[in-house]
Amino acid sequence: MMKIEVWRGQKTLRFLYFRYKDSSYFYLFNLSICILVSLILIFQVVIPQLQNWFSIRDEEAATLQKIKILRENISFMSELNKDLLEKNRRLANLALPVEKDFGVIIDAVTMAAAKSGVSIDDFSFNLGLVSSISGEIKIESKSDDSTMTKLSLYLNGDVDKIKNFITQIGEKLPISQIELVDIISDDVYISLLFYSKPYEKPLILEDKPINPLSAENNNVFSKLSRWDDGNSSDENQVVNPSLTVPLF
Repeated sequence: MMKIEVWRGQKTLRFLYFRYKDSSYFYLFNLSICILVSLILIFQVVIPQLQNWFSIRDEEAATLQKIKILRENISFMSELNKDLLEKNRRLANLALPVEKDFGVIIDAVTMAAAKSGVSIDDFSFNLGLVSSISGEIKIESKSDDSTMTKLSLYLNGDVDKIKNFITQIGEKLPISQIELVDIISDDVYISLLFYSKPYEKPLILEDKPINPLSAENNNVFSKLSRWDDGNSSDENQVVNPSLTVPLF
């Protein structure tokens, strides 16, 4: 019975084939089958292979770019002037110390007071020796890991000397910021802010080029260098005991 059904099916297929093989329907049927198979191959094989090929090309381009940047960074670092780099590091450390250094702050105030001729409270000191200071020192932590030291001073002197002191302290390292200037009785109250900040962890990415210092940053280091030279020349001078700055 089953053989008869198979035979009938084959006979039907032959009949349909010979009946429609020369007709447009048979051509359209074959064309539809070819198009369907082609679409399946395109979406299931060709397109994934193309996507994989483009992905490999993108990865290759990204890797080559990283290698190029690494080579440029190595070349840039090998051509750096190590003496200039160390000088800039030292200047930056003097301007913004990595930790609180009260001795450096007091030295800067001492030199500025001596050079401007003002007196600080009723103490006396020479350039480089400070036994005590009347200014109150406060420590505050900031959100960016920097530490602020606040130094409050009471100065005695005329207007020109006070202006000269402000100029002198502004051109001394470490750098300072004047928070407040006020007149209290016969004294001039000045609040100074000094900052310190620990070294940040260097962040060198393999896909990011190392850029040289900008012109603005170079100008900053040039200014710090001039201030440092001024400080060095002041420190090398011999202080005459008769010119000891009176405090108070």
